[in-house]
Order: sequence, then C-alpha cells, then structure tokens
Amino acid sequence: MPGPLVPAVEGLLFIGLLIWAQLEFASRRNESTAYRQHVAAMQDFAKEARETGLFMNFVSGGRSPVVNPIKMLGARAEDFRKHYPQVAKEVDEWNELTSGYRQMNNRFIAITHREAEKATSDRATTLPMLLGDLGRGEIDRGEITWRMDGNRFEASYAVSIFNEPVFSPMISNGPTADDVERCWSVVAAFSDLPEVREWRARVDEERRLRPLLTDSLEHAEYALGLKGKCEHCPA
Repeated sequence: MPGPLVPAVEGLLFIGLLIWAQLEFASRRNESTAYRQHVAAMQDFAKEARETGLFMNFVSGGRSPVVNPIKMLGARAEDFRKHYPQVAKEVDEWNELTSGYRQMNNRFIAITHREAEKATSDRATTLPMLLGDLGRGEIDRGEITWRMDGNRFEASYAVSIFNEPVFSPMISNGPTADDVERCWSVVAAFSDLPEVREWRARVDEERRLRPLLTDSLEHAEYALGLKGKCEHCPA
C-alpha cells in the first residue's frame, strides 16, 4: 500500500515535467529562424520609430532632435504593441504631443517678433531670439544682463568659451528712455502671455517624453527576446 507521501511526490514530479517541457519548448522556439526573424522585425520597428519620430540623422554623421509622429498602423505596429505595451503607450503620448506641434511653434515664433516690435519699432534687433529662449524656458529673466553701449541698448544671456558675457543689440540707433522702458516691459510680460504659456507647456512635455521614449525604444531595439505573444509570433 503506497504511503501518504507518494501522491504528493508524484504531483511534484508531474509539475516538474510540465515546467521542463515548457522551458524546452520556449528554448527551441527562441532558437528557431522564424522566431529570430520576428525579434529582428520588432528591433527594426523600434529603430525606425526612434530615427523618424525623435531624431534626424545626418549623412555626414550626428543627429538633430525632431518632433515627428511615429506610425503605429499596420501589422508590425500591432505586433510591437503586444510585445511592448508600455513603450507603445509612450509612443501614443508622443504622437499626441506632435499633433499641431509645428503650427504652435510657428505661432510662437511670430509672437516673439510681434512683441519685439512693440519695443523696437521695426529696428534691427535680436530681441525675438531672447524672447524665444525666455518663452521656451531655456533662460530665466534673472539671468539677463543689460547695458548701454554707445548708441545701442544691449543684453547678455549667454557666455563665451572664455566664460565672458556675450552682448547682443536689443535697440540700436540711439534708444530713448521710453524705448528702454518698453523693452524691459516686453521682456517682463512675455512669459505670462497665454500663447507663450501654452507653448511652454508643450515644450516641457516634449522634454519629459523624449528621454523616456528614446530609452524605451533603444531597449526594444537591442532586446534579444520578446515578452508576451502577438498574432504573428511563431508557434
């Protein structure tokens, strides 16, 4: 008559055999040509998404950041979404960000020129560039240094390679006290304009998403295996 431990031991052996069979099946599947091709297809998708949506590569080398939508239609995209649901969610957020991005950027640039004209009266100036950096949050108003140099009212918000202030003309041709006051007023109020605040929020979201999505897509590009299962996974 079998002892009370025999059924338990037999059960453990059966579970062990099931686990071994599953691991053996997964191992053989992962070594198959079809599976490796499927992994490569997902790697290629991740690479293309990064290179078309987030960066523009130059033939001479190097790359520049861009804000373009990433195509998430078609069989490969659906397979990628199954294997990398979190990355796909980040791509969806990125695509939502890109909607209307260029139009908003063009409007923002127009606003920098519109506001600069209030202070400069169409005189040659680099004030739109200063307002652009200010509106995008690249500089703080407290970082701007002002000076009068001959018949030019100038501002510095950057330093040279020698760590010296670099001054640019804001108002040329003999600015008056009223000109200087208008220039200060435009700079002080610029970041609080509703259109500028809206653009700044979009820029901040891009700065948040870009490193996250870049890292996620690079992990998918260099992954040696896939999690989950999609419609086109090899049996």
